[in-house]
Amino acid sequence: PPPFYTVKRAARGEPMPPDRVVATGLAKYVANFVPDQTAMLSVWFPADFVIFSVPLWLRLPTRHVVSFGWTAYLSFLRGGQN
Repeated sequence: PPPFYTVKRAARGEPMPPDRVVATGLAKYVANFVPDQTAMLSVWFPADFVIFSVPLWLRLPTRHVVSFGWTAYLSFLRGGQN
């Protein structure tokens, strides 16, 4: 998502104006859009079937576990220096 790339760019510590941080973060988002969306669908599409098949009281914890795993995977995939 765009905030991931923008915050990653801002956290790198290179001094630059905020508008350039946002512009470079959004450019990285656009460049990675198709691979990120493909990976997202490969995780969330099957996960939604599982999430909505568990009892109601277990849906929220299940979604949180999948969300944590997805965030960790995205950080591993896109969290490098480049």
